[in-house]
Amino acid sequence: MDLEMPKLDGVTATGIIRDLEKDKENPVPIIALTANSFLSKKEMVLKSGMTGYLSKPFTPQQLAATLKQYLSVRANLAEFKETFRFSSELDTAFLRETYAEDLPYALAMFEAFLENVNQEVGLLGALFMEEDFAGLRGQAHKIKPTFTMVGLSGLSQLVADIEQEAEAGHSESIRALLAELDEKLHRFLPVLEKERDRISHSLKQNIS
Repeated sequence: MDLEMPKLDGVTATGIIRDLEKDKENPVPIIALTANSFLSKKEMVLKSGMTGYLSKPFTPQQLAATLKQYLSVRANLAEFKETFRFSSELDTAFLRETYAEDLPYALAMFEAFLENVNQEVGLLGALFMEEDFAGLRGQAHKIKPTFTMVGLSGLSQLVADIEQEAEAGHSESIRALLAELDEKLHRFLPVLEKERDRISHSLKQNIS
């Protein structure tokens, strides 16, 4: 599903399809085609009801792999839900509640977060160095939920604190919070990478 279609955009079209499928147990997979690789855009298409996304440009092999993943996984998803356990180093209660019925969605969110987080957090530091507190507050507000989506609820609160201190213009507090965020994020990145790989491996096992 291309997001930039004439007359009817992909998000609106997906909403119509999902409304027609309300009584179906296995809705048809819808893959978003987007040229935007930022996490906020990926979150938007997934929350709209799409099953996954594919960033343009893509190769025929990438398209085939994506279609195979989403077309094959539905038959084994119930068994997968019962066997997969999220890492205890993350907010497992939130992850289970959010992804229990949609583990491909979990994989998509972990992949998107890992792809974009360094750039997004780096922008926080750049805005602070420019003393652009309004921009810093806006950036913190934008990325705050993404940490929760991968089970980093504590870091999400840390970004919320940065947002609050930016609104107040407290430079020293912001400096300390940014340093803490950087340290904790780099400590958790290997955990997230391992969790992404575990989800991917389990999915492949259940569709093989």
